[in-house]
Amino acid sequence: MSVPGPKTIADGLRTTQPGDLTFPVLMKHLDDLVLVSEEEIRQALRFVLERMKQMIEPSSATTVAAAMFGKLPFSGKKVVTVISGGNVDVDGLYLFLKA
Repeated sequence: MSVPGPKTIADGLRTTQPGDLTFPVLMKHLDDLVLVSEEEIRQALRFVLERMKQMIEPSSATTVAAAMFGKLPFSGKKVVTVISGGNVDVDGLYLFLKA
């Protein structure tokens, strides 16, 4: 099944259908999903750039956004988010952060 690609700044997560290899793994092991807004992704990316001095892709900032904005059911516990990637167009990043 294919759907129109979503409009998002998290371009690494933009897909039109589940992967043939990864979807069965997710169906077996995934417990839950959380959603973050475009603005939350922006704020998380800005936080990582300013505070951690790390360049990450907007798709990776989604994990930070989920933690920053209380989307995870782990109140009062330590949380680790996986951040990765640095393949970012600098000119696009400037416009992205100004939005």
